[in-house]
Amino acid sequence: MLGKRYITYLFYLNTVISITAFGPQILYRNSLDGSITSIGLAIIVGGFFIYILQKLFSKFPEQNISQIIKNVVPDWCRKCYIIYSLIFWYLTGALFIIALIHVVNIFINPNTPILITYIVFLLVIIFAILLKTESLLYVTEILVILHIPIVLFVLIRFLTDRFVVVDSLYQSINYFKHLPKISAFTAALFVFTGFSNLIIFNEKINLNFITKKFLLWIFLCGMFIICSNYLIPIGYLGLNGVRKEVFVWLTTVDSMHFDYLIVERVIYILLFGQIIISLIYIILSWHTSLELFKTLNLSYGGSYKWLLISFFICLTTVIQLLIRETDLVKYFTLYFNLNAISNFLLIISLLYASIKKRNVI
Repeated sequence: MLGKRYITYLFYLNTVISITAFGPQILYRNSLDGSITSIGLAIIVGGFFIYILQKLFSKFPEQNISQIIKNVVPDWCRKCYIIYSLIFWYLTGALFIIALIHVVNIFINPNTPILITYIVFLLVIIFAILLKTESLLYVTEILVILHIPIVLFVLIRFLTDRFVVVDSLYQSINYFKHLPKISAFTAALFVFTGFSNLIIFNEKINLNFITKKFLLWIFLCGMFIICSNYLIPIGYLGLNGVRKEVFVWLTTVDSMHFDYLIVERVIYILLFGQIIISLIYIILSWHTSLELFKTLNLSYGGSYKWLLISFFICLTTVIQLLIRETDLVKYFTLYFNLNAISNFLLIISLLYASIKKRNVI
């Protein structure tokens, strides 16, 4: 069993990947009429998610979701839920890889055909998802540790930059007298849903020695990052400017300059970090989908596994060809809504299994 620190890495991925997932852009669409209250509500609900998911999963050590619900629901019901979760985690990876290749194509190498970028990333992902779960978690630990300095680097630059418009920050906070919007709420809530990865990784991570103080630190980090994700671009671009940008965070970071560093434009540092973090997030998502497929008790080691991977490749290729860059925000809005529903379903499933287990005892 791996130590509790690995759960923080899974949570961290969700907090920083939201930049690639157009989370801030969705919040800025309602920046004048509900984003602030949506973020506040997401912080409250997100804190509940962190606490209840850790509490419930810790009651079923070394078990994935299929093993947890196997003896408390009919087999057809278990398989339906596993198939739903399998599809959800596949769509998670597919949507993020499409977003990633658009970012790379626009900001790094616009002259390269987008299909070439897609094929390169796809080959890396397909190879990696076949690795053992423990190996992927080890790789995740290394990449997260390497990525944290990049986040601190951008944060320190923001706090010391004399060109930040403080009045814009005060102005944005003043729009708190509006009811939350569903799309803004679910976009902000995504930051706090990293524990849902335990649907598979609970088999490998020991949750029994996690204290309330440890969970509080995770919650405070999530709260700090969601506030930073929202406020930092406003400090550079203003409330009107952030609403016009598609890749608002990359535009924001491109406004930061260090005159005395080897790399003057900070955007290249952030881009490198986001590509690495996005790839490991996609890999973990599709690996989760494959592991869920394994729990259906089919011939996982034979043709069924490769049929599923082939399906992943073909369907993602079709989706990539159909989705335009301008539609990404719309699809991520739908995805965030689905993500919130999936997390609520997960909590309900775990609560039901926990109650059944207690009654048996």
